[in-house]
Amino acid sequence: MGTTVFAMLRQTKTSPGASPAGSLGANADGSTLKAGAPSVVAPTGGATVDDASIALVIGNARLTYAEGVTPTYRFEIYNAAGARVYEASAVAQGAGTTSHLVTAQLDPGTYRWQARAEYGGNGGPYSPQGQFVIEERTTGHILGNELYDPLINGQTVVNPLN
Repeated sequence: MGTTVFAMLRQTKTSPGASPAGSLGANADGSTLKAGAPSVVAPTGGATVDDASIALVIGNARLTYAEGVTPTYRFEIYNAAGARVYEASAVAQGAGTTSHLVTAQLDPGTYRWQARAEYGGNGGPYSPQGQFVIEERTTGHILGNELYDPLINGQTVVNPLN
């Protein structure tokens, strides 16, 4: 048994992957990739964002014992009730920072988001959570075949006289 434990410890110290959660090779938070958490760059602090182009930006995680290994990243967004409303995985790592443009249409409200590095089926610890706000639109628009008219400000984007 002592030899098996020693072999398991040795394996987890030399490879970017690790052991199943709860084993000797798992991080304190249960994550199995030997890496630091990425840092949240933007948006943070309740910043107001445009719902048509939400870009999530993190500082890349640093992998332990894994020089030359390039992880991918998982991004998650949660609504004010704490329900996950968006997830993107296998986002390619950028140089120094990694960005992800959200592809889902989110309703107005307050959101929290986080990211983590992943490699070989193992996930590192999640970043601290960032927070952003999407405000209710008060002006309308016509973009291609999409029409949005809030009908709350006494104006309209459609003028039947023109």
